Amino acid sequence: IRRPSTPPTIFVTLVYSNGTTVSIQRTAGRYAFAMGSTDTARPSSASEERPRRVDPRLAQTQRLVKEATLDLIAEIGFEGTTVELIAERSGVSRTTIYRHWPDPSRLLLEAFDPTTPDRQPPALTGDFAVDIDRYIQHVADRLNDERFAAALAAQIDKARRDPEYRAAHLGRRTWAYTQFCEHYKAFAK
Repeated sequence: IRRPSTPPTIFVTLVYSNGTTVSIQRTAGRYAFAMGSTDTARPSSASEERPRRVDPRLAQTQRLVKEATLDLIAEIGFEGTTVELIAERSGVSRTTIYRHWPDPSRLLLEAFDPTTPDRQPPALTGDFAVDIDRYIQHVADRLNDERFAAALAAQIDKARRDPEYRAAHLGRRTWAYTQFCEHYKAFAK
């Protein structure tokens, strides 16, 4: 097998429903990013503006299930990832999984959310240059995680083939991401 002398370049631009764009270029195993924003919608209620406090046992169960789901998506893709396999991998019963995620497709979306504090986006400091650098580094760290990158590739493929999944994915915005975009949208113009 001959390998090409120059590694392929992969370029993806994600356009979110809130007007934010993220461009990602991968060359020779390294990532480069650019982010822009036009109009960013504010959260519609006070409950969406702050993260809710969660019982530690519930948080642990959700973390185990989401981690197992992301592992399976990375290993076998969306089509092979079932609640039965997630239960087996996570050690959490199917009943508990269905209690928290009556619609398993919602779990497939939530599996991409950060599950531990070290995977959360960095807190805003108020200094745009510092914050954008830290945020881009955070995105790069997530993409350079082999498991997450493999799962993300499966997610992009699923979104390309499944309009319902694509619409559900575009409709989801994390509080931290929305906060970052809203806080700095003036700088993007």
